Amino acid sequence: MSKITNVVIVGGTHGNEKTGVNLIRHLKNDWMNPYHSFEISFVEGNPKAIVNNLRYIDHDLNRSFNETLNDSVYEKQRVLELHAEVKNPETTFVIDLHTTTSNMGVTWIFSKKDLLSRQIGYRAAGGINHSYILETVTLDQDTHYVNQMAKHGIMIEVGPIAQNLAVAKTYNDTKSALLLVLEGIEVYNKTGRVDYSFKLPYFYKEMGSIDYPRDEKGNIIAMIHPDLQGQDYQQLAEKHAFLTFTGKSLGAEEVKRYYPIFVNEAAYYEKGIAFSYTDKRPIKHFFGE
Repeated sequence: MSKITNVVIVGGTHGNEKTGVNLIRHLKNDWMNPYHSFEISFVEGNPKAIVNNLRYIDHDLNRSFNETLNDSVYEKQRVLELHAEVKNPETTFVIDLHTTTSNMGVTWIFSKKDLLSRQIGYRAAGGINHSYILETVTLDQDTHYVNQMAKHGIMIEVGPIAQNLAVAKTYNDTKSALLLVLEGIEVYNKTGRVDYSFKLPYFYKEMGSIDYPRDEKGNIIAMIHPDLQGQDYQQLAEKHAFLTFTGKSLGAEEVKRYYPIFVNEAAYYEKGIAFSYTDKRPIKHFFGE
């Protein structure tokens, strides 16, 4: 594999996730890059949304790369501009920084089968407590997410944190995760390999999602059950999934063997997602063994 020549770090793909924005602004202005084998670009993903404290202006930027959008859609323009930041897709590594209102710890999200990205991400995950490895349901769909603009990439998702807030722990966890990825890229460029001693035995494969219970008019009639709230990556099993506004507990029998993630994510109400569900698999399958 070729050396990584350019790293593009994106914050604010969603404008109401301020941690990544604050971090890249700090690094751009006050940080001396100790790594010399690659160039770094700091990019604010959705500037208009950032200014307006919104997730997006017209369309979710992180869902705009493989969709046919009208020319008047602001995020379509941003897709073209962001592609210009990737000087050579074959030797660029894109790191996209996100936060979530769900209790996801530090989640390392992979949407491609690229082995180098997985090795570097897994190595970095070993340096952070409460790390989880997640493979998306959209695996290898062409340019579905920002980090798929190049051959190599990763999303780092940290939570829980409310939208539009700055919280020290979330900021520090995100910064630590980012620096560990950069360190891994430097090691790979110098040695041609990625060594890691992290022993996390499992990763999580996203399988699908579940909507909130609704009435015949489409109105939500239940909340996430207290048994499930905050229990991301914990098997649903005997837990109740929902609690109606009248106090009735409801299950989700069709997915009870799975492991919910993005539980009660605020941004996903509009997408009709109460939680996504994952299958827990041996880590060797993550590396294609």
